Amino acid sequence: KMKKRDVLFAIVAVISISAAAFSHVRRRKVEAFLCGSQMSSIALAAENWAEENKHTLPSNFAFASTRFSSRTLICPIDRFHDPAKSWASFTSDNASYELLIPGRTLNNTNALLRCPYHDYVAFANGSVSDGKMEHSKDFFGK
Repeated sequence: KMKKRDVLFAIVAVISISAAAFSHVRRRKVEAFLCGSQMSSIALAAENWAEENKHTLPSNFAFASTRFSSRTLICPIDRFHDPAKSWASFTSDNASYELLIPGRTLNNTNALLRCPYHDYVAFANGSVSDGKMEHSKDFFGK
């Protein structure tokens, strides 16, 4: 026969487990939003850089050195890459994101950047797609 105390402990345990699960889901959503936001900023900076450089996209992430911290190139859920201590020591090992069409002529319909963790792609106009949508649908719901 269950005592009131046992029932109370069971209820508290279920509530605790549920709260932990919801907290984890909420954290993942925030991290995904931050990733998309970072990618949007990087893509817009690449577009700006291209417009200043004969409409040619950057061939590597060096363009970002005057615009961002190297931490911006790391997806919030990436535990494998470390940000560079300085831009002088930056290598591709210090970035989560992948440049998809480095050195090509700027075309706003081409995906510029990809996150291998979320499978997001970013376009030169700053829109970000989750890889399941048409690129014209903006990640941020605009």
